[in-house]
Amino acid sequence: MGIKNLTSIIKHNAPEGIRKVHLSEYRGRILAIDTSIYLYKYMYNGNHLDGFVKQIMRLLRNNIIPLYIFDGKPPEEKKEILDDRKQKRDVLTNKKRELEAMIENAKNEIVSKPISLSTDVIEEPLDANMNTEQLKAELQKVNKKIIKITTEDIQKCKELFKLFGVPYIDSDGEAEDLCSQLCKEGLVYGCLSEDTDILANGGCIFIRDFNANNDYVTEYNLDIILENLKLTYNQFVDMCILCGCDYTCKITGIGPVNAYKYVLSFECIESIIEKIEDKSLKKHTIPEKFDYVKARELFNKINPTEYNKSMFKQTPIKHRDLCDFVDKNCNVSTTIKRVMKKM
Repeated sequence: MGIKNLTSIIKHNAPEGIRKVHLSEYRGRILAIDTSIYLYKYMYNGNHLDGFVKQIMRLLRNNIIPLYIFDGKPPEEKKEILDDRKQKRDVLTNKKRELEAMIENAKNEIVSKPISLSTDVIEEPLDANMNTEQLKAELQKVNKKIIKITTEDIQKCKELFKLFGVPYIDSDGEAEDLCSQLCKEGLVYGCLSEDTDILANGGCIFIRDFNANNDYVTEYNLDIILENLKLTYNQFVDMCILCGCDYTCKITGIGPVNAYKYVLSFECIESIIEKIEDKSLKKHTIPEKFDYVKARELFNKINPTEYNKSMFKQTPIKHRDLCDFVDKNCNVSTTIKRVMKKM
């Protein structure tokens, strides 16, 4: 997810493009939010609705209008990486079943046979002599990694957004694409996400590191970043592709340092490929499936939207229905509930 090591390139070569920002600076602004990023994050932490309640309240208390964007159909070029993610989930699911079977068989006795779980599923190798409680702890770790978003989860989010009076959009494609396009059109001020694809897609203001417990975020300004990197936007996209993105594989042996260095020196991927082919740049291999042209098109595409700012207004909060919904579906504190009633 996102451009590999892009943050490290920016921090090292264009730190002026990054700043810590108090949410009050976005007062009166609309921020497009890549919903799936936070949906998975909050689901991992327990209850996704709890997370969104806290996020919305933090934003509204700073007079920010959140515009939630839901994912649509991903491009065909992303199929390989999506298949890989599914395969990893399947592995985790199998390991979950194995652990559940062991717990059922072991009861309170010591497991007498070695456990076959691999270190890529569990952070630490499992001991062959684990009791039921230890197995349960490992099962909990696996369960947290198996996150499957259902239609019901999404509908609950939408219901919550409606009760809070905050707008949302179902995107035809990926949410980060639409977030970036709305930003380029000036319909939103910035994009709240953790996915650096926002920058590669041309999102002018990329906001990350949101924490519902404080008012500070990190802002990336694409114009300042490009100026300090001494790259055009098209060159920046080529650098992102060389770093590694979801739309194609990458050239073997090119990491973030060389990705920036080569684009700065040779200006585009075509020239870099020529240098590799004539052996001017050694130790690099160009994979057959390196479809940088299609990846470039996906990042550079311009799909004018049919939206306008008047469509993104906040409507009145339905306090009574909201409180009932939260009581039924959430585990937020009584303090949060009291604040919610006064909003």
